[in-house]
Amino acid sequence: MTSSTPIVVWFRNDLRLADNPALRWACDQQRPLILLYCYAPTEEGDWAPGGASRWWLHHALIDLQTACSVKGSDLLLRQGPTLETLTQLIADSGADTVVWNRRYEPAIIARDTHIKQALTKAGVTARSFNGALLFEPDDVATKQGKPYQVYTPFMRSCVALPERPLAYAEPIKIPSPTVPLTSDALESWDLLPSKPWDLSFPQHWNPTRQGGLDALNTFCDDALARYDDGRNLPSECGTSRLSPYLHHGQLGPREVWHALQDGSLDLTS
Repeated sequence: MTSSTPIVVWFRNDLRLADNPALRWACDQQRPLILLYCYAPTEEGDWAPGGASRWWLHHALIDLQTACSVKGSDLLLRQGPTLETLTQLIADSGADTVVWNRRYEPAIIARDTHIKQALTKAGVTARSFNGALLFEPDDVATKQGKPYQVYTPFMRSCVALPERPLAYAEPIKIPSPTVPLTSDALESWDLLPSKPWDLSFPQHWNPTRQGGLDALNTFCDDALARYDDGRNLPSECGTSRLSPYLHHGQLGPREVWHALQDGSLDLTS
């Protein structure tokens, strides 16, 4: 390994540069980074994305590509199978490390375990991080060491755990590899619907990182104070509307937590 040996940062449901532990660790190594999103819906088991999720993913990837470009890097788009895609990318680039943020769906856990074992066997360092949860599942358990089955004691156990660390700010710059690498054209994935049933979506949703920040700040400034009652009133916008941003990882859990505590979000430093 040398300072010029690249690291692959494998994006998944963490389509953001801020509050991204895998990206932060990779940046701290001061080596070139290869930013990759691999599209492999057949590996999702029973959780393959539907039409609305694919619509959101299309626009979220455009947004992330723009954000990466601002930082001096490119987001590579490749279609799966994932292990074969990573193996080929490692061979083409000379990378010796792959990092990602964990997911917790059963099919993805099995897939990721297989990938980590295969990469390790091939001599590639594979590291995963918690970028999707305030606490890992094993951190919140009953006195018998089993998962909670009732919400209230689960919530109380979470509240009693140590304070959540501050969210990471975006990297100032992302160093790019010198070797040229090819990327799929996003349009070739056909994520957008062939019939225009999505025409009204932009009137209600902004599927970008900024859209998530705006929704979070709106919730902090307005609906949060009346959430106890407002969430039960269909005629009011009394909920956070953050679910799709959290699902696709355009917002991170720690930045949401601290925004709710402070009443605002500031990741400028």
